Formats: sequence, structure tokens, C-alpha cells
Amino acid sequence: MKVLLLILLLTINLQSWSKADDISEFEIEGISIGDSALDFFSHKQISKYVYDFKSDEFKSSDIHSSNFKTYDAIQINYKPNDKNYTIYGISGMIAYQNNIAECYKKQKEIIMDMKRDLKIMRIRDDGTYAHPDDNTGNSKITATYLFFENGDYVQIKCFNWSEEMGYMDHLRIGLMTKELGDFYTNKAY
Repeated sequence: MKVLLLILLLTINLQSWSKADDISEFEIEGISIGDSALDFFSHKQISKYVYDFKSDEFKSSDIHSSNFKTYDAIQINYKPNDKNYTIYGISGMIAYQNNIAECYKKQKEIIMDMKRDLKIMRIRDDGTYAHPDDNTGNSKITATYLFFENGDYVQIKCFNWSEEMGYMDHLRIGLMTKELGDFYTNKAY
């Protein structure tokens, strides 16, 4: 029943996305690119699970809340010196504990829906590759990116973590500005 409810919630969420012309019109748990994270979370919530990158241009925070309707957790990206915590990227994560095959299935459905419903300028399918944070190479990411004309993009990824890493396998749907995407490509790791 929980899986059926999850599929229904994702479908409803994606249908509202089809009306968006700009990445800032998309929402994950009611939050959009350009919003202040402080409008939704306390400083304590934002700073509880922070990921630092090789470059200090951006930070990433994982936020867990029982108030989320669709996702198990979200991740936001912001500039560390911005007192408003303006969001440059937001991702929703759905856990697939011991069920990575379901993650891949849902990923394909979401990609097909978005390709059909959005005005995507370019699609990049990165296939499956090793996660940069796992030195063993056993953790894998399967990723597809859908780019808008201005370079902003939607990412749809399945994370298949190795047991050694101790993280839960999950689906991630993310909204990223071009600026944040360039950071991830050139400076983050």
C-alpha cells in the first residue's frame, strides 16, 4: 500500500511540473530554486547534516522531516556566506531499501514523463558510474539529466550504495541552476 501511495504522490507531483516553463517554477515539497531555505527550515535544521565540498563556493544540507509529503528527505544547495540561504539546487530523495530494481523502474518512468511533458533542450544519459565518495568503487549512480535552454536542469538519479558506505539506496530528483551544475562539474570534488 505504501508503494502505491508513493507512486500516486509522485505522479501527482510530476503532473504539476508539466506546466512549468522555468526551473524556478518547479517545486519539491513546496520549495523552489531561488527561495530562502529559512522560509521553510530553522538554521538548526539546515546546519544539522552539512556536506562540504573541495571548493567552498557551495554547501549542501540534507534535511529530514516527518512533515514531508512525497520525499523521505531533501537536499538543498546554497552559498555558505549567504545569510538568507538562497536555494540554488534542491533534490527530493525516496528510499529504496534493498530494492534498487524498483528505483530503476521509477527512474525510467519519471524520465519518460518529463521528456514527454517538458520543453527540454538536451538530454544527457550518463548511464551507471562509480560514486566519487566511495573509494572502493562499489557504490554506483545511474543518472540522467534534462537541460533547459538556459542551462538549468533536472537530474533523475538512482544511488546504489555499497554496504560498506552504510547509506540507503535511493531515488533522487533534483533541480539545479546552471551555476550549481558548473560547480559540481568543475569544483566540487
